[in-house]
Formats: sequence, structure tokens, C-alpha cells
Amino acid sequence: MNKFTGMGIFIFSISFLYIQAQDSLPVTMPAGKQYKANGWKTFWWGKHYRQEWVTPVAFPVLHLDTLEGGAVPLKAGGGHQSKSLRILTNEGHEYVLRTMDKSIDILVPIEFRGTFLHALATDQLSTAHPYSPLAAAEMADAIQLKHTHPRIYYIPDDPVLGEFRPVFANKLCMLEERPSGKGWEHNELFGNADNIVNSEKMFEKVFESTRNRVDQQAFLQVRLFDMIINDWDRHEDQWIWATYKNNDHETFIPIARDRDQAFLKTDGVFLYQLTRPWTIRQLQHMHSHIKDVRGMNFIARNLDRQFMNELTKDEWKERISFAQKHLTDASIKEAIHAMPKEVYNISGDFLINRLTERRNHLMKDGLRYYDVISKRVCINGSEETEQFTISQDKKGQVSVTGLLPGNDTFYHRTFVRKETKEINIYGLGGDDSFTIEGKAPNKFNIRVLGGDGNDKYLSNEIRIQGKRIRSFDSVYLQTPSDKIFKSNEKWDTLYRYRRNWVTYDWYFPRILPAYNPDDGFAIGIGLIYRRQTWGKTPFGWQQSVVLHYASGTGAYGFGYNGLFKQTFGKWDFDLTAYYKGPRYTFNFYGYGNETELNGHDKSYFRVKANNFAFSPGASRAWRKTYLRFGLHYESAYVNSHQEKFVTSPDAKLDSATFTTLHFGGVNGQLDWSTALAEIWRTKGIQLNSGFSYTDNLDKSDRKMLKLNGSASFYYPLLHDLVFAHRTGAATIFGKYEFYQANSIGGDQYLRGYWRSRFTGKSSFYQNTELRLSLTSFKGAIIRGRFGLFAFFDDGRVWIEDEHSSTLHLGYGGGIFLLPYNRAALTLHYGLSEETGMIVLRGGFFF
Repeated sequence: MNKFTGMGIFIFSISFLYIQAQDSLPVTMPAGKQYKANGWKTFWWGKHYRQEWVTPVAFPVLHLDTLEGGAVPLKAGGGHQSKSLRILTNEGHEYVLRTMDKSIDILVPIEFRGTFLHALATDQLSTAHPYSPLAAAEMADAIQLKHTHPRIYYIPDDPVLGEFRPVFANKLCMLEERPSGKGWEHNELFGNADNIVNSEKMFEKVFESTRNRVDQQAFLQVRLFDMIINDWDRHEDQWIWATYKNNDHETFIPIARDRDQAFLKTDGVFLYQLTRPWTIRQLQHMHSHIKDVRGMNFIARNLDRQFMNELTKDEWKERISFAQKHLTDASIKEAIHAMPKEVYNISGDFLINRLTERRNHLMKDGLRYYDVISKRVCINGSEETEQFTISQDKKGQVSVTGLLPGNDTFYHRTFVRKETKEINIYGLGGDDSFTIEGKAPNKFNIRVLGGDGNDKYLSNEIRIQGKRIRSFDSVYLQTPSDKIFKSNEKWDTLYRYRRNWVTYDWYFPRILPAYNPDDGFAIGIGLIYRRQTWGKTPFGWQQSVVLHYASGTGAYGFGYNGLFKQTFGKWDFDLTAYYKGPRYTFNFYGYGNETELNGHDKSYFRVKANNFAFSPGASRAWRKTYLRFGLHYESAYVNSHQEKFVTSPDAKLDSATFTTLHFGGVNGQLDWSTALAEIWRTKGIQLNSGFSYTDNLDKSDRKMLKLNGSASFYYPLLHDLVFAHRTGAATIFGKYEFYQANSIGGDQYLRGYWRSRFTGKSSFYQNTELRLSLTSFKGAIIRGRFGLFAFFDDGRVWIEDEHSSTLHLGYGGGIFLLPYNRAALTLHYGLSEETGMIVLRGGFFF
């Protein structure tokens, strides 16, 4: 080798080492520069952790061939926000890489993708602290929790990535162990577990046999930690389970992973509104204490009810005290210092103070959540045979014990009435037995559900005081004592065990703006409240109230609707009531099909009245059919002190009409539809019918029967052209007041005329529309469907002794907008021989 060759090798070696050294130097970059925002945006949408995301930080570089002797990619995946890559090292350990740059695309409905709403949702990823997993891992050590050990690296454009280079090359990624993968059994990092499994496998085992159990104290300890660090995103995929085998049973210890939602902040005016209890309540701001314990723990609510159902309040207090004792001020500070120093200077002090405050409030906040999940408790057996003993030996107290063959106890808890109202025990498979002991007064709602197998329902007592135990089974080998059990032999799928059964009560405040030519601008303010009840779906009951005011008439009113599911077997109970106040106004142009305006404007035909009504009923809904029967009561008063048409001789009304009148009767409704409940209906048929029999309680000779019905159908003429038609009629038999007559006009089936323009004993109408969808647009601000429609209406009324062949015609056209295909707005101009008017409304006319 000559000197030139040697010199070349030397220079090449130096250059190679230099390049390799340069390629291994830390890379300084922000975790997410896209979250930068001005003051206006942060005021409305939140400051969050934007500064932490946009601040450059020096990150070490990771070459996969240097990780534990070398690593190769196995499989790409991804959760709701980040993309992930499973890798396997030469030492046989599986890891996962997750991108720091997150995306919310998978959670955004298709119709919203690419819009400003999509961009806003993506921007709100800044609510999470980019480096929270680093600090959370350190704090988990302080309270002796099993956890993964995340680290953040810059991944260069490494050929080892192979087909995954486009996604992961030149990206910031978080690296952590994948304990449920290969190589982590009997490893000190995870407690030398015999095996580590995912949630699906764990559930399979615990439902297979009650010998296999989750360590509830260990699970509670992790969940208390979640509350301290404000980690709301604890769904089933965020857990893996260290498994310890002992003869014929297995014990599962939880390992929490993917802590990227810890320390959540939801400041900003709009986001504050979007995270109220009636919207996205799980996104709770990191206050000094938990304001909404249901919301903060919402995602994990089913796991919590399953795996903390045996723990008493004293055991909760013990675990809370343990967390408060071991998560010291020093350990919190040390954990926050585990984050990059560049971001510690931004929010380090805030996090230390908030975490310290939340730890100090944990006894109060934790026990509030204990009260929530202890109110209704669900206990389950397995596919094997179990024996459940329910002991009522002390007033206001019940003990439930679960025994395996051989009398090994797998469950025991003593419940007190002031904490627990409802206990549901599911035997599931096997030949289970349910035995009642003791006869102390009992006010618990206790249900036992045998499930599959030949189950027994036994008692050591002749009778018990208080409520009987409700039993549910498809077949009883022997009839349980009716002094102990209230048996239900009508087994229903509603009564089968559902692991994801927890649904909370819900309420929603409403503001309802509206406009029409008769009332002017109107506003309604209301509230919907929905209560959950066991065995009823989709809720136990729902009630709503609304107060409304119309600017055009000065009228105000009150409305109420209540629906109580499965009150009478499978039939619902419903109640509707309303009151329309002193300035409530409607129109009356006189009886007949050819009433004239005689030069008056519409205000001359307005009637001021008071009106109150309510109607209780029983109803039931099938897939295509709705049926209801009910009673009704109404009182009405028409103001006689008004110089309007209604008080003129031309109205031909009896003076008794202007007194308060009371009515009562029965009513019914039958609807059938094949038209899907969609905003843009393209095909189907809908039939509606109803009747009411009404007795004038002040005038015994005035009774009436009113019948009504309509038929609608929708048919696609072309791909984007829909023909829609409705025909309807109504009639009255008997004597009635003028405000009980059948009317057409305006939003009462005949566009182009004022409301209630024609009034009579009987009525007929037809509405025909052609709806043309011009475009499905995908703008950045709004997207959906836009189109035109043309309509043609006609109708008439009949009264006795009038001979008229006139059919009143209304016609016109307008535009419609279906924003995000979730709602409909229509604007049309209607014409008739009398007038023309512009009407803006929500939804199509029919």
C-alpha cells in the first residue's frame, strides 16, 4: 500500500467518523410549531400548552441499529391521535415508537374533514402537554405503580425503517416498552410478571372463571393517580395487565401506558363552553381540584365499575392516604424536572403547584367519585358455577358474598344504604345459586340475574322485611318464594350482562331562535334532562321545559314534554303540557272557504287569548310504527276587549265564546314510515293519522270527534332530483269552538297564505315539491349540500251550508342548505292570489 492509498483511507475514516458523529448530535426543534397562535385566538380557543409545543428543545437521535444491539420494525399501527410502529430488538424486547406530531383525523366525521372545524379540532391537541409522559412516569415510581418508561428521540431518515420511512423518518417520536409484546415476561421493570396481556385477553380470563381476578386495590391506586395528573383518556386500550399465576388461578395487576393526555388544560372561552357536562365533559381543565368527577373519569367509567366494585370507603381512604403520603412535594418537583429544561421554565412552577393542590384535594375528590360508583353496583360471576349469598342481618346494611365450589371466596363486600341504592348480581354461565339470609329491614334495590344454566333461588327465611329481591331468569327450576323474590320470567335481552353498561344522567340547556311572518322573531330558552334507569333503553325518562317569547305579538308561553320509558311493560308514559300567555296570538279570518280580507291587513284578524293544555298518554315505538293513546285537558279564554274581526258581528261568534271554557277527552295517534330519518330524504313512505274525542266541560251539549290523516312519499326522479308529495285531510263530527276548527294557511299546510287563513269543519291539502341538489361542496368554512326547490300547494275547507268549489293555490321556490349534512335550512318565497312572503325555517316543510 503506497502512501497515497494510506492517506486516502485515513481521510475517508476521519470523514466517516465525522459524518457519523454529526448524525448522532442532538437535534433542536419544537414538538409542534403548528400550535403557535396570537392573543385573539388564545382568548377564544385557549392558551393551553402552546408555548411548550412551539419551544425548540434539543432531542437525542435514535438509530434503530443502536437500540439493544439493533432493532427492526415489525408493524405499523396507531391510536386516535398518533401513529405508532412496533419494533423488536436483538435482545428480544418489543418497543413501540409513537409520533409526537398528532392527528385527530380518525375522530373527525367524514363530512367535517378538511373544514375549519377539522382545523380547530386539530388545534385543540395543544390542550395536552407534549412532555407529560416523562413526568408521569417519575411520579408513578413515587407511589409504586407499574408503568412504562417513555423517552423522546429524533428519528433520522434511517434505511432500517424500510417501508415505514415516509411516516417516521425525520420525526420526533416517543419510545416506550411494549410489555404485552415479546420479551418482557419475568422482567424486573414490570414486577417479574409471569405474563403481560392486553385488556381483551384479561377480560376473556376473568369471565371464564372468577378464580381469575383483577387486583382491585392496585387498580384503584392507579386510578387515583390518574385523577391527580388529570389523565382522562383511560380507555381499555390504554391498559395492559401483569399476570401472576398461582395454581389454578391468575391475578392481574394494571399497567397504565400512553400518558400523553396528562395535565390537560382546557382554557379559552369557546372550549370552556364545549367542555360543559352536557357536551364533551371528559375534557376537564387541570384545576386545583376536580370539579366534575364523573366527567374527569368518564372514559374509564366501565372499567371502574367492574374492577372497583368490591372496595369499601375505608379501603379507598387507605389508598388515598398512601398516594398522598408517597407522592411528596419533592417527588413532584423531581418529576417535573424530568421534562426538558427549555419547557420547565414555561410551565414547571404551574404544574408543581397544581399537582400539589390536586394531591392535597384527593381525599375529598376521590371520595366524591367513590360515592358516584357506589350508588349502583354491579357484581358478576363467570362461565363457571358460583354461589352468591345475600345477607340482611342488620338494618340498612347488606353483605354479598361470592363462593366458588369448595367454598373459596372470590367476592365479599358489605353495603350500607346511605352509600348504595342498587345492587345487581349477574350469575352469567354455570349452574349458579342465589341464597338470601337474614330478615333485617331492607331498602336496597337488589336484583339477581341467573343468565345461562340451571340456576337456583333459595332463602333461609320465610319472609323478609322491606323490598323483595327481584330475580330474572328464562327458566326457573322451581318457583322462588314470592315472599322473598319478585320473579320475572319474561327474560329480555335488556337484562343480559353488558360490560359497557354505564350511562350517566344528562342535561342540555337550549336556546331556540325562530322567525316567521306571523310571530316575528321569537326566542325560546329551555332545558332537557335525561335520567338513566336500569333495564330501560336508551334512558329511563326524559323531560324538557321551554320558555318562549315572540317579538311580533309580545306573547310568551311555557312548554313541557316528558317521556317515561317502559312504564307499562314495553309501553312508555308521556306527558305534554303548555301554557300560552296573555298576549298569545293566533289568526281567525272567519268560517268558510271563501272568506275575504275586505281591505284589512293581517293584524285585524289576530286573536288574543290564554290557552293551557296537557295530555298524558301511553305510547310505543317499533322500527317503523308509532302508536299512542292518551287523555287531554284544555282551558281557553279569548279576550273580548279587542277591536278585531273576532269581536265583530261578521265573525258570527256566540258571546259565550269569550269566557273561559274547559275541555276534556281522549286522543290517539298512529304513524308508519319507511322513510329514513335523514335530513336529505330520497325515498320512502310516511303515513300519519290521529283522532281526538273532546267534551266541552262547560257546555254539556257540545262534544266533538276530530279525525286527521296524511300520506307522504319521497321518490328519486334522478340522482340529485327528488319528488316529494304530501296529501292530508281532517274533519270534525259534532259541535266545536272556532279555535278547535280545522285550518289551513302558512305553516299549516298551505304556503303563500297567512297562517290559519281558512277555517272550517273539514279541510284538505296537498303539498308537492321538487328538490334539486345542485352541489355537495367541500369548503374550508362550511361543507354539505346546496340546492333549489320549487313547490306547489293547494287546499280548501268546508263548512255546512257553504257551496264552494274553490281550491286555493300557493306556489313558489327557494333554496336549501344542509350544513355538514347534519341539519337543514330553507329559505323560500311563497305566492298566492292574496300575498307573497319570505320564510326562513329550519328543516324542510315535510
